[in-house]
Amino acid sequence: MIREIKEDLVSIITPTYNSNKFLRETLDCVIAQTYKNWELIITDDGSTDNTLLILEEYSKKDNRIKFYTSNSNLGSGLARNNSIKLAKGRFIAFIDSDDIWLPSKLFNHIEFMQENNLTFSHASYGYIDQTGEKIKNTFKVSNRKVGYKDLLKRTEISVSTTIYDQFAIGKFYMSSDRRRQDYFLWLSILKAGHYSLGYDKVDSFYRLHDGQVKKINFKYLADHYKFLRQRQNLSILASTYYLILYVFSSIKKYFI
Repeated sequence: MIREIKEDLVSIITPTYNSNKFLRETLDCVIAQTYKNWELIITDDGSTDNTLLILEEYSKKDNRIKFYTSNSNLGSGLARNNSIKLAKGRFIAFIDSDDIWLPSKLFNHIEFMQENNLTFSHASYGYIDQTGEKIKNTFKVSNRKVGYKDLLKRTEISVSTTIYDQFAIGKFYMSSDRRRQDYFLWLSILKAGHYSLGYDKVDSFYRLHDGQVKKINFKYLADHYKFLRQRQNLSILASTYYLILYVFSSIKKYFI
């Protein structure tokens, strides 16, 4: 039986920076989507390799792919913000330039959002290595509502699995920080009174590179505490409380 859904335009947001190694795989997986009504908006953040040549090649091959360039390296958050600003679709989705979606990703996730009348949703994901091989267990999200305080306590929403309905809730942007810019965006949506519902199907794969390990050290703790105090305007007591819970969640996610 063929499933049918309303295919509103999806604006897919991708930043690039010296991404030539895996970029073709990411672009190919977007082109392979069974959900056809999308635009891929890429903002390059000052690449010095042949990333721009690849983007030019693919944009000529498929007019749904559009790319823009920055004269300097401003960070992935600001690169994504430029693409979000230009996004015309009802839905805004994200995929990073080294991650992979299965061909059914957009169809399945948009169907889930339509069936549940959602404006914001995130999904489970797997991990792959540099060759595309699965290397560890999937990160499974629960089919439950995630609110602002929930996300302060635990790491759950991942950038390459997330979709929000900008027609319903408006455009939301990332911070200019080099880290946690996507976390800032999710928290901004939730703080505005919305929630995200987890979708447990694994259609997205996050690529881990050689030597890429989540480091829970003093600098990590200090940076996250600073984020909570300055970006979320939390009190000293609240920042300390949520820092402890968030770190414990991160340890469970990456090491257990």
